[in-house]
Amino acid sequence: MNLFSRKSLLISFLAVSIILFTSGCKKSDVTPTHPATVYKVQGLWAGTASNDAAITIPYFLTVKADATCSFEGISAGDVENFGVGTWTQNSTTFTASLTTLYGITNSIGIIQTATGAFDSKAVTLTSLTWKDVSAGATDQGTFAQTTSN
Repeated sequence: MNLFSRKSLLISFLAVSIILFTSGCKKSDVTPTHPATVYKVQGLWAGTASNDAAITIPYFLTVKADATCSFEGISAGDVENFGVGTWTQNSTTFTASLTTLYGITNSIGIIQTATGAFDSKAVTLTSLTWKDVSAGATDQGTFAQTTSN
């Protein structure tokens, strides 16, 4: 094989390699449900939850970019509570719907809504209130943020 043929073969090989490499690098056409550039509410929010019976417990709200969220808390008697749900944001209003999966026996399966004000400049979640919306459930209260996101 002469030098010209080897150079042609090498150039052809490099051209095919580049084409194969770049064709495998596609950008995703999927747009996130809540782009992080718009909604900075994603993350872990730590604070306390209080209800009308004057019970205050540690409370942690996790907000994810895929529009899901979860909560964890420690009730009186050191009972762990956990629930999952979804969230939306309309301008500065944050809203979540959460279902308790485990914890205090009479709370399991209870659906709650939580609504609050999110300030993207100060990165604060304030005026968050929660309320049981399941039939027969009547608990409600507030969330006080103790750490910012």
